[in-house]
Amino acid sequence: MEEVRSWRIAITRSAPGTAILLTAFLVHFVLGIVVFIRRRSLKISPHEWVQLGFGLLIPLLLLRHVTATRGAHTYAGVDDNYFYALWAMWPAEVWRQAALMTLVWVHGLIGLRHWLEFKPWYRRLKWLWVVLATLIPTLAFAGFSSAGRAIRYETDFQAPMTSEQFDFLHGVLAYEFYGYLGLLVLIVAVRLGLGWRRRFDDRLRQHPS
Repeated sequence: MEEVRSWRIAITRSAPGTAILLTAFLVHFVLGIVVFIRRRSLKISPHEWVQLGFGLLIPLLLLRHVTATRGAHTYAGVDDNYFYALWAMWPAEVWRQAALMTLVWVHGLIGLRHWLEFKPWYRRLKWLWVVLATLIPTLAFAGFSSAGRAIRYETDFQAPMTSEQFDFLHGVLAYEFYGYLGLLVLIVAVRLGLGWRRRFDDRLRQHPS
């Protein structure tokens, strides 16, 4: 795992890799917001609501994960390897991590279904996709739980940050959380305001003075 991680961070933490990841995230996020705001009606199917809602909630938890790993590495020089990540997440972050895995997995599966649902081979093997869609995250969380318990209770891994560094990062996490919640409230308020404006304009056109 660590060998694979060394190759991964060589790519994702390089300047081009970081730029590509940030661009992909921002483009995906902005396009989702634009589609949400420009909808004339919010009468959409339940799975579209799930995809939209999960997509908006993913950054809320993903920011926390990135700050606690890459942020800790950049700010405090922490070697954020898998030992550190598992130690930091178990048990305090277990349910947040489970929620993040669920949000990302379901959001991605709905997107894949929209893309593939009219492919004959996809429809023929629908039972297989259901099995895989259930089995993969279940096994992933089981592995995470097992490794987390082992790191926390069966090793002598020590906290790699001082209390001052920990308090600083904890404050950053709080600012990110409430800042993003504020952004979500603003997005919803803009959408509601535009919807009200459209209905008002429609009534004016139907009943001109």
